[in-house]
Amino acid sequence: MITRLWEAAPRRRTPTKQTASPPWTDTATQRSKPVLIGPWPPHPAAPTRTWLAALLTAFLANATPDAVCSAEAPPAASPEPGTVRVCPKDDGYRGIWYSNQPQNDQYVYKYSGGLGTYCAKHRPFAVYAAKVQKTFFCYGGRPKDKNELLHMVSYYDHRTGLVPRPSILLNKRTSDAHDNPVIALDERGHIWIFSSSHGTARPSYISVSGKPYSIEAFRRVYVGNFSYPQPHWIPGHGFLFLHTRYKQGRRLFLMASADGISWSRPRMLAHVQLGHYQISGRCGTKVGTAFNFHPSPQGLNWRTNLYYLETDDLGRTWKTASGQPVPTPLTSLDTPALVHDFRSEGLNVYLKDLAFDA
Repeated sequence: MITRLWEAAPRRRTPTKQTASPPWTDTATQRSKPVLIGPWPPHPAAPTRTWLAALLTAFLANATPDAVCSAEAPPAASPEPGTVRVCPKDDGYRGIWYSNQPQNDQYVYKYSGGLGTYCAKHRPFAVYAAKVQKTFFCYGGRPKDKNELLHMVSYYDHRTGLVPRPSILLNKRTSDAHDNPVIALDERGHIWIFSSSHGTARPSYISVSGKPYSIEAFRRVYVGNFSYPQPHWIPGHGFLFLHTRYKQGRRLFLMASADGISWSRPRMLAHVQLGHYQISGRCGTKVGTAFNFHPSPQGLNWRTNLYYLETDDLGRTWKTASGQPVPTPLTSLDTPALVHDFRSEGLNVYLKDLAFDA
């Protein structure tokens, strides 16, 4: 069975505003000792997604204004793919602040605030490694003297209650939280970071740790462009990477890889009118995705309807929850993947989470 979370809400008409930013550069390197920040939310025997979200919130909420890195780390040339680079260390935790879509009302923006783990369409931000009893996580950080996005990697050690000083993977040279990273862990213990981009103005990256269960050094293995990254490592099979590409709207795409190094060509999953937002989850070898659609000509602020597809062969074939095969890419509203027609009810659909309970 699928446990789903979404919001169906009356439509609000709000303007859309996006800005471009300079390209990415690296930062310098340094090392430091673990630090203890708290209090932490009590953790269960097997960490849940809710607990992990609470943990990340505690990290960022307990950071003090001075517990951050210097923004004066000199930029360096982008390393060639395959080059292992030791990460610089921050001296504390601070999340990026971001606002989007100004509104002439009491809310000022459609949304705004501390968005170090934005957004619901980026996932996951944390993963638990039972072998070493650590929860590895990433987030969108910032230096203390400017609101500029740093891709941060760290972990929480369940045995000691300590977190180390976080590693700075890269500086995205933007304040846009849509560029936040996500994380994955393969069965060998290597940590994978997928660095997103909002639209096509900046490049996207995939990086992997130099050693298993280590945040000290990473190498870049992929450069391209993707948004709203949702990687799923399937033990014994490899990656299924669901994401969005900005091509005449927001199209849903997928790539697959047995090792994270060599990737299949991007293949479109869905493109109906002006596109989609999706959320996804994994249960064993099965990956499911739920998505809405953005009607033309109104666009994303009129997002509506709920669709669902799942695959158990790394995206080669797709079907409904009842097992009915569905040809892809989807290009029409009339599809077996439709779960509910919220458009006919005048409701918007904001997707939040998807998880399997059986």
